[in-house]
Amino acid sequence: MTARPTAQLDLDHDVTAPGAARRFLAGVLGRWGASLETMSRSSLLASELVSNAVLHGGAPIQILVSSEDQASGVIRVEVTNVGSGRPFLRRVNGNDLSGRGLQLIEDLANGWGTESRNGQIVVWFEIKPPKDDPRAQRSQERFQLGMY
Repeated sequence: MTARPTAQLDLDHDVTAPGAARRFLAGVLGRWGASLETMSRSSLLASELVSNAVLHGGAPIQILVSSEDQASGVIRVEVTNVGSGRPFLRRVNGNDLSGRGLQLIEDLANGWGTESRNGQIVVWFEIKPPKDDPRAQRSQERFQLGMY
């Protein structure tokens, strides 16, 4: 059995963290040979989670990306930060200025969840490769329509 590829990055607890997370994921997933669709969705969703960690959580913030194995192409991204509450999915209306981050995760990820680990909050999502993922086509259509 081959080792599960992983990479992690500690992020500053400030407004630069989401951009750093996107660049980190692009580099890692590019080296792993992920599709542009997988890279785009993963970067968008990780940016949302890291933004939430900066706004609602405490330092340190860490992003971890892993793959079950090179053959499956399933990507798992975890964002960890210090905090006491668990994020939850809110339903928002068209006039709300915030609160859509986890809705994006719900719409575009193949799975997601939250965990508590050693006094920290972990929010994770998984992305399947486009060939195995009916959500990939839907997300492309939404991007083209300017919904995200």
